[in-house]
Amino acid sequence: MFDPERIFYRLMNAEYAADHPEALTMPFHGMTITFHYYLGDREGGCASLIFTYGMAYMMEMDAESVLSAAHENTPVLFPLCCEPLHEMCMKAGDREKLPEEEDIERLLEREMPPAFVITNEQGLCGAAAVLYPGVLRSVAEYFEDDLYLIPSSIHEMILVPTRLKADREEVDRMIREVNAAVVSEEEVLNERCLCYRRSDGHFD
Repeated sequence: MFDPERIFYRLMNAEYAADHPEALTMPFHGMTITFHYYLGDREGGCASLIFTYGMAYMMEMDAESVLSAAHENTPVLFPLCCEPLHEMCMKAGDREKLPEEEDIERLLEREMPPAFVITNEQGLCGAAAVLYPGVLRSVAEYFEDDLYLIPSSIHEMILVPTRLKADREEVDRMIREVNAAVVSEEEVLNERCLCYRRSDGHFD
């Protein structure tokens, strides 16, 4: 019998649901929350199954109860990693950056306090860590500001306070350029940023 404590989620691009019609999914602001069933650790990641409507039926769970279980389980199975952007860039090494990547870095460095990269300790499909209860609220309180959520890939999300002096359309354009230049098609998360409102926890 399936164990509800093994249900976890990931954050994928909008095309995932169309490509996996059997999978239980939820839309999330141009992206897709996908559910999976944890089988165990393996080298380079974890073994899992796509969580399907059929599995939910056998477990007598509706979509909201699956989401609630995943909210509890995912931070345990894939602990949060929150790292300043400049530290992550230093770890990336001295490889030559493409012009599109340099544009993003200049944009993020211009008249702004440090940004944070949100992922999980495994670095695998870690963008879903922004869904962990309290994560966005805590970062927004730290910055005392609303947040831009910049989708680096399915593996991480960059959180930037909105006092960044940048036009949102410019941010979206650079996201598209980086996606096209350096992110593989299956790892593209979204083509635009989101704005998280500190006042009410809603998104623009």
